[in-house]
Amino acid sequence: MKKVWTFYRRSTNMQEVSIDDQRAACRAKAAEMGWIIAREFVPPKGYASGLTIDRDPAFKEMLSLAEKGDHGASYLIIYSVSRFGRLDPETKIYWEQRFKKQGGLQIIYVKDEFKNDGSIGDVIMRAVKHSEAHQYSVKLSEDTLRGCKTHASRGTSCGGRAPYGYDRMIVDAAGAEVKRLKAGEHKADKLQRIVWVSGDPQKVQVLLSIFEMADRGKGLFSIVDELNKKNIPSPMGGAWSKNQIHYVLRNVAYTGTRLYNKHSFHDRSGAFRRGAIKPKDEWIVSAEAHEAIVPKELFLSVQAKLKSRPFGHGAANRRKNWLLSGLVVCAECGHRFQGLTKKGKGRTAEYYTCGGYVTKGSQVCRSIHVPREALELFVVETIRKRITDPGWMKDLQERIGQVVEAELRDKPGLSLEAMKESLVRNQKHIDNLLDAIKSGLLSASLRQELDRLEAVRRQLMEEKETVQKRRSVNVAVDVILREMKQLLGEFEAVILNGTNDQRKAFLRAFLCETRITHANGQPQATHYFFKVPRPQKEVTEGKHPNLALAFGNTHLTKMVAGAGFEPATSRL
Repeated sequence: MKKVWTFYRRSTNMQEVSIDDQRAACRAKAAEMGWIIAREFVPPKGYASGLTIDRDPAFKEMLSLAEKGDHGASYLIIYSVSRFGRLDPETKIYWEQRFKKQGGLQIIYVKDEFKNDGSIGDVIMRAVKHSEAHQYSVKLSEDTLRGCKTHASRGTSCGGRAPYGYDRMIVDAAGAEVKRLKAGEHKADKLQRIVWVSGDPQKVQVLLSIFEMADRGKGLFSIVDELNKKNIPSPMGGAWSKNQIHYVLRNVAYTGTRLYNKHSFHDRSGAFRRGAIKPKDEWIVSAEAHEAIVPKELFLSVQAKLKSRPFGHGAANRRKNWLLSGLVVCAECGHRFQGLTKKGKGRTAEYYTCGGYVTKGSQVCRSIHVPREALELFVVETIRKRITDPGWMKDLQERIGQVVEAELRDKPGLSLEAMKESLVRNQKHIDNLLDAIKSGLLSASLRQELDRLEAVRRQLMEEKETVQKRRSVNVAVDVILREMKQLLGEFEAVILNGTNDQRKAFLRAFLCETRITHANGQPQATHYFFKVPRPQKEVTEGKHPNLALAFGNTHLTKMVAGAGFEPATSRL
């Protein structure tokens, strides 16, 4: 009995029974075919946009598990093409083929009765259905955006939570108050509208105090530290951060102005980019749309002070030079360490410092500064010692040999020679049937047998392609080991003369994470090095083709990571 997977999706959280309906239909299809449902996938929230379904965690998990190749499932059952997503047809077909070729899963749509036989008619029908689903979503997005712009221009809500300090209020068609909404509640009447009104008096007072502190010249860190010392919950609960304070201080909604359609998920070229800003002539601005909490004079005064002290500008460029950026973690609060440069008395000092303290203050973590040079030098010296240690190199050779052999050798039942023989026999049978049909012996049974043989041939060709790909990667283990040694031999050249990106990539091939403990006032770093280095694309591409090919394999990379870590400790 064949095992199958199912995938369910609804577009919004308002479609309460959609998942249940899809599940019932998919289970009925599996029962009809005599299949067992081994796994069901649903987006974490229960709903996900069809236009971005390829970025949904459940979709990515399903793809990852499929490409491991050891799931034992044969089919992926989905209610309809629209539930698989509303991407453009080319992208949708790409994902279908990826699930089929890399994951071994044939997608079956319950509502859209495709033959799944690879015929021209079936391919055309799939393309039409995918195109219809995509165009429907595009048209729906256009209509929704038009409606949201209209609501925004009239000062009413277009959805989402209200800013900190405001509540959502339902009003009727005449503008009369109906009720205040709690978190998770929605209006039921389409003629009703939602507006923002002043909320919890304590939150309003906190909001005003934030603006007043900023107007008196207090910096973001000082404001954060004061709020957290008083245990005042942030908008998301927990401690306040500098980012949250900066967002509050820049939010024009607190002056009673509604601003909509400023941000986009795509830049001007059409490429996906979170936080892109649209041209100003596309913004929808509605003054006096709701009650103001912050006087306009106070808001403008704060904006002038913020402008004189830019927040976050150039931080990304500075971090590019820090070799361990993103790898150093505070063991006390869990935040990543950040780069910090101190200047004074004619000298400059650089440190890694706890991001929990920097962004949220002393209530979250202590101020701890780790000298950058000492931390980076220890990592570099540890790697250097390992590379030059004959014992470590011998141990590495044994480990990498085991990993590469386990991942890249031919799997049982996937003999390339046996497949070639089966293809030859299959083609002979097909040729015999074609000769019979040409001679006039055309019948339904012959046609059915020919279809079956062609399906077998397609399956054999796909399996042959899979094995050939593995064979192309499965260069001799000694070749991979030789390239690995050669790569390790380039360590000095990269560390001394490589670009910042190359140096960082080289270190990341060895170092998984560095954890800093400092509870007792004595900082100590524990570095977790991979037992088997993981070559990065930046230092293998073009120079070590076999190594890049082998370690570009997703399964192999995971196996290398699973080989374990070798911790090393340093005092700071």
